[in-house]
Amino acid sequence: MLRVESGAGALPASEAAERTAYFSKAGKVVAGDYLDDVKEKKIDPARIKEEELPDELRKLKTEGERKAFLEKVEKKRAELNKEILELDRKRSAFITKELAKKGKDRDSFDAQTFDMIRQQARKYSIAY
Repeated sequence: MLRVESGAGALPASEAAERTAYFSKAGKVVAGDYLDDVKEKKIDPARIKEEELPDELRKLKTEGERKAFLEKVEKKRAELNKEILELDRKRSAFITKELAKKGKDRDSFDAQTFDMIRQQARKYSIAY
């Protein structure tokens, strides 16, 4: 359900960390995720054909087994999401500290650009 890619198609570490933090803050894994779509009532599991189910669910034959599996995955995701948010908080604090050490002040182009993005993001309830 959750993949980590490596090789030519993988994101650089800093971009992967940003994306992971963004989705965690939004409470999602990736766009189009089966579990998220079920929770948001975008899809009805009872109406999904067997061949359209993710492989992990197709292996399970009863609706009860599938529901139990999804609950287990949701619980694990909640634990991982909590850990991701904590690591993101530590990462942000580290970056802020390192920028302060290097003398990046509020008048730098990067700081001004980031402030502008942060202000625009607040309009959409996105916190950086």
